[in-house]
Amino acid sequence: MTSSYGPSCGLRGRAAVVTGGTRGIGRAVAEALAAAGALVCVSARDPDEVRRTAAGLGGIGLAGSVAEPEHARELTRLALTEFGRLDILVNNAATNRPYGPLMDADLGLWREAFTVNVEAPLRLTQCAWRGWMREHGGSVINICTEGAAHVGPHVGAYGTSRRSPPGCHWDASASRGTWRARCCGWPRTRRSG
Repeated sequence: MTSSYGPSCGLRGRAAVVTGGTRGIGRAVAEALAAAGALVCVSARDPDEVRRTAAGLGGIGLAGSVAEPEHARELTRLALTEFGRLDILVNNAATNRPYGPLMDADLGLWREAFTVNVEAPLRLTQCAWRGWMREHGGSVINICTEGAAHVGPHVGAYGTSRRSPPGCHWDASASRGTWRARCCGWPRTRRSG
């Protein structure tokens, strides 16, 4: 990803957290933020990938699952401790399971999809809001999927769970004057499990 942003963009010295930030869209976003001067904290499940990515960005990272409530608190605390601020939150981490017809969906995997794709972005947004954005403002970016706009075969749980973040995002944004909402469209990517 090539960033059209430069130092004049206003990101120099701003702090960003990017979930799912070690590959794909998340990594591209993290790289673009760092290139624009932002201080970047990445999060993903693989500790080695988190270390490598953070080092490559000149930033910091925290390995863990966004499905775990404590991870959101730790991630927010890390950014605030290391950077002294949290201006940008990019909710990118997601799961695309369970596959198959919706009527055959395993309800455990269904709950996991909602935990990762709906609860986690809300939880992280709440932590960022309470820790920094309520007083200082900021931007929350929820990365979605084309599956949020229409249905497809064998991805009913995924599509259903990915429709929720934009709605939560717009509702939260409407009630907060100093908080900017971004709904950046629905990128088409190769799914990564």
